[in-house]
Amino acid sequence: MNISDYEKKQQDLQLRAKRHWKSYFLWSLVELTILIFLFLTTYFFQISCTTLIPHGPSLLTIKIRAQSVLAKNTIDLIQQGLKFATYLSNDLNIHANFTTNDSILQRLDTLYDGSIYHFNTFGYCRVEPGNNNSNDNDDDDGGGGGGSSSVECSNGEGLNVVSCFLQDLGMQLSRLTGDDTTSVELEGKFLRIYYDLIKQLCSGRMLTLSFPCVLQTYNYLGFILQYVVVLAILSLGVGSVVCLVDLVLLFGLFRTSLKFVFTIRMTCVLVGGICMNLNCVLVYYLSQFIENLINQYQVGMLSFNYSIWIIWNGVFLLSLVMMMKRYRTYYQQKLIY
Repeated sequence: MNISDYEKKQQDLQLRAKRHWKSYFLWSLVELTILIFLFLTTYFFQISCTTLIPHGPSLLTIKIRAQSVLAKNTIDLIQQGLKFATYLSNDLNIHANFTTNDSILQRLDTLYDGSIYHFNTFGYCRVEPGNNNSNDNDDDDGGGGGGSSSVECSNGEGLNVVSCFLQDLGMQLSRLTGDDTTSVELEGKFLRIYYDLIKQLCSGRMLTLSFPCVLQTYNYLGFILQYVVVLAILSLGVGSVVCLVDLVLLFGLFRTSLKFVFTIRMTCVLVGGICMNLNCVLVYYLSQFIENLINQYQVGMLSFNYSIWIIWNGVFLLSLVMMMKRYRTYYQQKLIY
């Protein structure tokens, strides 16, 4: 081989190397963008329906609708109990706001029937339809057509529906005062009484499905779900940071990528995917328990948001494809040298 042929071959190799580096840089940017989008999507989907992000998709939705005499009597009993608490507060002069008692009592008449509850991992929101029209004219979203809807959100174990209803009860009673501290205290007292009661009734019995100890199992799962989601968010966040650092080191300093960095990135994304899908399975399991109770007493309708998981897993699978494409492109380029 003469010198001119050797130089020509070297030039050809350099041109091919530049094309591969450009291709690799493009796929690296695409991968980084998708990983960041996956992280933000996970954060938004899981943190919505809280005081931080009150508007957004929910994992579970319950619409309260009295569909039987028993359901109407149950809802009426709850309303009368809240009215009694109101009058008792006035008689005992306990944190009562005397300027709004009449309006509060009128609102309590339609507090539950027609209300919509949106539950997510770290909180819940209650949507009350406008009361200008009767409930008979409400559409499926709970809107009354003529009245404006009000939204109230609270942080907590959002997928523990029972505890959320107790928190909501405390929030409603706190309307008797303009002090937010009272609301927090009432919610905390209701939850402590509930947890202590279930703990005493089911002492020594773990993860049983018999009533009422199934509520203890339900409480444990609702608590565990938050840690599963936190692990998923942290894993995807670390994966995104590692991808960014790898990109900076690759094109800014060393012009090389380490295999263990790819392994860390892939592991983080896989852990996030496993945690999120485990969360989906557990939420679906919890929803079946609540749906059975709702159907038994015909007090409303529960819906599980499948679209969130379809969208999220679509982005998750796309991120895996981009990571493998980047990995393959890099090692194709590496063979040139």
